[in-house]
Amino acid sequence: MKKKYWILSILFIFTATVLVGCVEEYKTKTVTATVLEKEYDAPKTTYKTVKENGKNVKKKKTKPEEYEVTLQYKDIVTEFEDKDLYNKVNEGGKVKVLYKEGYDKNGKLVTSYIELID
Repeated sequence: MKKKYWILSILFIFTATVLVGCVEEYKTKTVTATVLEKEYDAPKTTYKTVKENGKNVKKKKTKPEEYEVTLQYKDIVTEFEDKDLYNKVNEGGKVKVLYKEGYDKNGKLVTSYIELID
């Protein structure tokens, strides 16, 4: 399930990057998104043996904890990494977000996305 959201996020970023030059005007409004999923990834330490100057050396790699919340508004699904949000919401709950629409010079919608409200 998580892989699906990463693919959607990458696709969104690519699309937004390609279309950003086409946007003439943005319209923003506050809307209510649904919490689809919460995921906590505990901190993790791994070790890898590498050769340095002809000697085997253990290298330590630490991955910090992550607090991920997946939100949906209409057909937009976005994952946010935010500990405060994670602690405030439950799956199926509602969150106020900013919904942004970008229009080209002909008034055609070319991009839309959601952002957390600060």
